[in-house]
Amino acid sequence: MYLPRFTYLLTVLILSFLSQTGVSQTKYADSIRTMLYRETNSEKQLKWVLALCEEPDNLNRDSLDYYAMLAKQLSVAHGTKRQKLQAELAHAHSYFRWGWLDSTLSVIEGALEKIKVEENNVRDLYFKLLRLKALSYGGWSMYSDALSVLYKIMAEAEQYRDTLALATSANTIGSIAIARGNSAEAENWIKKALAYCRTHTKLQPTIAACYINWASVLSDRNSTDSAMYFLDKAISVCRRSESLYPLATALQIKSNLLVQLGQQASHDSVLRDKLFREAENALQEMFDIRRKTNSVAIIIDDNLSLARFYAGTGQLEKAIEVCRSGLLTGNVYEKAESEGKVFNNRINTRLPYLEALAGFYKEAGDYTLYEETLEQVIAAKDSFNRANSADAIAELQTQYEAQRKENIIMQQRLNLVRKNSLFYSILAGVALVILFAVIIFRQYRAQQKEKLARAIDAEKLATAQAVASAEEKERVRIAADLHDNLGVHANAILYGTQLLQQEKGDPETLVDNLHDTARNMLLCLRETLWVLKNKEVNGAELWLRIIQFAQQVSRHHSKLSVTTSGMAPANFHLKPGLALNAVLIVQKAVTNVVRHETSDKISIVSRFDEKEWKISIVDYRNRTEQG
Repeated sequence: MYLPRFTYLLTVLILSFLSQTGVSQTKYADSIRTMLYRETNSEKQLKWVLALCEEPDNLNRDSLDYYAMLAKQLSVAHGTKRQKLQAELAHAHSYFRWGWLDSTLSVIEGALEKIKVEENNVRDLYFKLLRLKALSYGGWSMYSDALSVLYKIMAEAEQYRDTLALATSANTIGSIAIARGNSAEAENWIKKALAYCRTHTKLQPTIAACYINWASVLSDRNSTDSAMYFLDKAISVCRRSESLYPLATALQIKSNLLVQLGQQASHDSVLRDKLFREAENALQEMFDIRRKTNSVAIIIDDNLSLARFYAGTGQLEKAIEVCRSGLLTGNVYEKAESEGKVFNNRINTRLPYLEALAGFYKEAGDYTLYEETLEQVIAAKDSFNRANSADAIAELQTQYEAQRKENIIMQQRLNLVRKNSLFYSILAGVALVILFAVIIFRQYRAQQKEKLARAIDAEKLATAQAVASAEEKERVRIAADLHDNLGVHANAILYGTQLLQQEKGDPETLVDNLHDTARNMLLCLRETLWVLKNKEVNGAELWLRIIQFAQQVSRHHSKLSVTTSGMAPANFHLKPGLALNAVLIVQKAVTNVVRHETSDKISIVSRFDEKEWKISIVDYRNRTEQG
């Protein structure tokens, strides 16, 4: 079964390998290595070394060991806290690749003491260290311990909404469910992982791993065609993203499926041989990848795939030899003893080989070795079941679900607090806006009132000035009228009296002239005073003054008949100056007739319409009309 990133188990493979330290296996890793060797600044070298160490599955095992040590040395001298933790993570990956899981866990525990999940800058490293810890437990098939760590990651990653950690951890839990034979649970976790992948753009390797796990689930359900479909999708994603480790795993599973199909097509030798050749090609490419990364000797499923291939193609002796090689034991830390070897000392990692070997002995007809191997299988299963009891795993799942629900409740409470805070903030903001609006409105209204008051004051001042100007003009005009009229009459009286004193002219005539002049002078003065006493003159009053003047002229001049006809218009008002001018004009016209005796009959006529009022003076002797 495909167990993402923790199938580096302490087992042995019969194939030998050669590796070159410092050689990377992908274009991306090789480009980083080129930048590293061009750089002379130690701090920048550290940056490129750490970038290389972030590709642990795509580096040769010896190369990873070298770069991890270099990263550790450079980070001590030049690194930040994050860079030092990255170096420790690379060091742990290096031990993990060699299968030294005790050392891997020791480095991880030391690094975890220096980091907390609350630290934003290094939280991703915290989750990566925990996941590698889970993979290390998985490498020993200690599924309960691995799940305990993975559920912890899920709970904390959900709290901080870290989709990258959620996706990889959910898929790994699905892998463990596959190893435990629980395909329904596995499918549920794989779907969760894919859902998380849709929200993150840097999860191509994880997407490929999800497809591979789903193919494994479908293969267990004998849905071979669907399994092949997802495997091909996984292989395509791996080739595009240069993800060597999941590519090798996908090829290994595809080889197993092709062997099964070949066995089912025993009636068609051509099809069977074709399927076997495709299976062999897939295996060959898988081992080529393992050789590139120097990982060929530590993958259980790879060895078992090779063994099944040999058994499926009638080569039972080679299949048995692969399984025996996978059961080699020894001291992994003793270089002299372990040179060119990888030992499988844990009973739970020996179990898959023992089960396969028992089946091969039975198929070969060697029942003695078959029974001995079965006894070893039973012992291994007892040990495995004690370490991974269903009750313990179920309890872990229950604890995770309880923690998850608690996190959801806490998140809901936090969201509620945020919503309430947002609501009250908006409410306070609205209140402030209203307050500012009221203040601004009041200021605006006060300014408008002040502006209106200034406008009213200005208007009053302008009105007062206009009234004063009008009064001044009227005063000047009246003064001029008085000067023109009264002055003339006064001069005439003065001149007449001089003539009387000098006894020039007819005394009676002079006295008559003086009398007329004095009367006209009094008349003019009376009319002027009448106007000055009124702010405005009603039309009826004006017409009455003219009638009275006509009657007075008729009384004093018996030879002259002055008549009036017509009426004044109703509700007709004139300014005092205009009214005075009208009276003086009429008086002047009549006086001219009297003085020059040009007529014996004068008629003053009043006519009006909607627009104007017209007063006409008619001289009947000359048949003229003035108006």
